[in-house]
Amino acid sequence: MKRTKKVLSIIVLIITMAVSASLFSACNAKVSDSVFAFGTVSEISLKGKKAKNTIKSFDSLFTRLDVLFDAENEKSDVYKINHADKDVILQISPETYELLKLAKTAYSDTDKTFNVATYPLSKLWRFTSDTFTGNVTSLPSDEQINDALLSANLESLTLLSDNRVVKTDKDLQLSFGAIAKGFAGDAAIENVIKDGQSGILNVGGTIFTVGSGEYKIGISSPRDTAADYFAKLTLSGGAVVCTSGDYERYYIVDGKRYCHIIGRDGYPVDNGIISVTIISKDRNALSGAMCDVLSTAVFALGRDKGVEYAKKYGAGLVIIYADNTFETFNVDSFELKDESYSKR
Repeated sequence: MKRTKKVLSIIVLIITMAVSASLFSACNAKVSDSVFAFGTVSEISLKGKKAKNTIKSFDSLFTRLDVLFDAENEKSDVYKINHADKDVILQISPETYELLKLAKTAYSDTDKTFNVATYPLSKLWRFTSDTFTGNVTSLPSDEQINDALLSANLESLTLLSDNRVVKTDKDLQLSFGAIAKGFAGDAAIENVIKDGQSGILNVGGTIFTVGSGEYKIGISSPRDTAADYFAKLTLSGGAVVCTSGDYERYYIVDGKRYCHIIGRDGYPVDNGIISVTIISKDRNALSGAMCDVLSTAVFALGRDKGVEYAKKYGAGLVIIYADNTFETFNVDSFELKDESYSKR
């Protein structure tokens, strides 16, 4: 957890330094705020005549969506779905319904690799918010994993009309940890655009830029090195940058690292990739929610299938490997800052 906080602070510092001279020094002062939601800290900095009002709407929006999407909150849509019997029709919010539509499409497109129905597996591996401590001495058995896999089938959830859903498997349980931040960021940015603001939004490491100006965004080094960060990207307004890595929530048992991203086999992904960054130059063409999907999916799919999937959406892509090498795809402005890594 300490590592995650460090990563977020570095990214925010880089962006703030990059845009302060051109974006925030004009007659309209910068207005900033932060809120804890989706298990992380989100930060927003805006400039514009309605910035203060937009900031207030940001707080209320994130608080409301956090309640809807929190698997541990008894008031949430996700909790309602997770604890429902099979064949019971449930009414959910339009936001949860839209998120499920995107999640089911990604589930199909990635051959079930991107899967929001792995909540029992995440609990079994002790990666959920109520089970994660970072200090684990024993691992689940193969039998326990196989049992949990039986219910990890998103096809057991059917989307009906009018924001209604129904489960065909009572044991199906969902978690939106891999997609909620990007979805919430998309909703927040719509308010920023509507009110004519410029600025940045950092939703737990998923970065949104809006308005004129040039933005310098740092990609964190996935391992502790002498460098402050791995690389620098230069982007315009309307961009999204999202990173998934094995350093965000993990533990080490008998010298082996186990990360929070669960693969199709029910085990934490271990394929040589340690960090994936997705870059969208235009959020209207590639949304924050889809960037969240892509970063997790590429990480879990592995290099070849992952690159193919990212290219399908025209995404920029940076992959860092455990052997201290990296690759970039469709990235125009990339400046390596951590010399402990080399390009493949």
